[in-house]
Amino acid sequence: MKRSLTRKPRRRGGATIEFAISLPLLLIVIFGAIDICERIFFKQSVSLVAYEGARLAARRSATSANVMARCQQMLQERRIDNGEIILSPSTIDNLPPTTPITLTIRATRSTFGMGQYSEAGGFQQTSGTVTGTSTMLRE
Repeated sequence: MKRSLTRKPRRRGGATIEFAISLPLLLIVIFGAIDICERIFFKQSVSLVAYEGARLAARRSATSANVMARCQQMLQERRIDNGEIILSPSTIDNLPPTTPITLTIRATRSTFGMGQYSEAGGFQQTSGTVTGTSTMLRE
């Protein structure tokens, strides 16, 4: 029997090199998507608290203390520790109907994700202030 003397070219390690090149790119996309989703959730949470608080404040039976307590409770439920609640006018207890009531929530988000990259120090933790405002007329 005659053996063939032609050899097939060796392709060892090709898949490993492709994996080593594509893995960092895949991880950047995944962690970037997670960070963007966290930012969207934070913004939506602040806006929702402002809306729900203004909706409560628009009721005839609502008091400033009730509105502030409910907004603080909603912020805590969403794990927003540093929210600032601004009610305008500050006392809504005896307002006549159709008076506009504005509720503003300001909160600072400190990231736990990758943050921003700077050439001097690598990834730096970032923070940003998000504001949610809602205005409704008193019933």
